[in-house]
Amino acid sequence: MPSLEELSPRKQLLVFALLAVVLVIVVEYVWLSGVSQANDALKNKVNAARLSNRQLEPLLVRMPAMRRQIVVLQRRLAQLEQVVPPRTQTGEFLRELESTARASGVYIRQVTAQSSNHHSFYVAAPYSLVLDGSYTRLADFYARLAVMRRIVNVENLQLRHLGRGANGLAYSPVETVSAGCLVTTYYSRHGAMPVLRRP
Repeated sequence: MPSLEELSPRKQLLVFALLAVVLVIVVEYVWLSGVSQANDALKNKVNAARLSNRQLEPLLVRMPAMRRQIVVLQRRLAQLEQVVPPRTQTGEFLRELESTARASGVYIRQVTAQSSNHHSFYVAAPYSLVLDGSYTRLADFYARLAVMRRIVNVENLQLRHLGRGANGLAYSPVETVSAGCLVTTYYSRHGAMPVLRRP
């Protein structure tokens, strides 16, 4: 095979042109194969996003109904928080008891907070009460407790006849019965709600 110097200038030019074309093809192939792989990866991501969007399209149609349902559920939660408040609200509960007693014509003579009972999702807050009034007024008081917004349980009810001047307290003529009971109200525990997971 003759050396490159022995070839005519035209053939030398042709060899250089062929080498340049081969070099360009090799460089472009190596460079473009990387770009092509990146392009393929982006196409796969776009296709996956389109598939995900197609799967979510039915939810888009249901979105207004779901938003209305969220509003309804938020209202229901607010109502439930009145039944089982998210915190103790001891002062508010005692004011409600006092106002219920006043509306019934019953006198609350003593309120003693007992130790709270902690459960997994709620806390029971018991209070020991001593009250007096007539039998019918005490019955009205307990009937009013039954229709309070929050949950109130009455346990250990003890009734006894009220003698004049008993316990060194002044009683009105309509106060004939003294009652002792344990009144328990409830509130929810913060952070105790279960985490719901999709199956």
